[in-house]
Amino acid sequence: KILEIGIGGHQHEYIGGETLRGLKFFFKNAYIYAIDIMEKSFLDSRSVKTLICNEGDKSKMSEISNQIGNLDLIIDDGSHLPKNQISNFEIFFEKLNDGGVYIIEDLWYSYLSGGGGDPKLSYQKNIVSYLSFYIHNTQSDMLIKEEMEKIIKYKNIGRIFFLNEGIIIQKKIKSEKVMSNDYAYLSLEELSKKTTRKQDKIL
Repeated sequence: KILEIGIGGHQHEYIGGETLRGLKFFFKNAYIYAIDIMEKSFLDSRSVKTLICNEGDKSKMSEISNQIGNLDLIIDDGSHLPKNQISNFEIFFEKLNDGGVYIIEDLWYSYLSGGGGDPKLSYQKNIVSYLSFYIHNTQSDMLIKEEMEKIIKYKNIGRIFFLNEGIIIQKKIKSEKVMSNDYAYLSLEELSKKTTRKQDKIL
């Protein structure tokens, strides 16, 4: 199952949906949902369902998320406003299946105060800064408990790629157990002894 936030075509009737057509062509066995602030039901088919919602309405977006259920691919190509990109991620990432991919397109508003962003890169108004806080999630098996608790919200982020005008996040293929790292504060000598004993047991 695929979700695209933002269909395109704005208020123009029978315009938009180019990405939907591409997704439908390449993922022939997929069921595709799409959310837009404008009515775009002309794109509906047996494998495509369009929904009307303002991204700023968190309650309605959460309701839609619960109705749709788990997803394999999510593409946020909506308003591009950082507050909505952050809100969408908070709502929909938990619905992503293990190994699923979440794509955020068009990041420029994060760097413009006129677009609700922050040229000084604050955590609350810049989607790159927001997700940068969670880059250590990709190494969660190495984190001490204290640090793990800070990022527990998205402990299942497995990979994150920051690109020009885009971010790609993949959920871990298999959720890992949260545990403290017993090796974190050992000296090099202690670490060497402990890891050597562990390797001996394996052999």
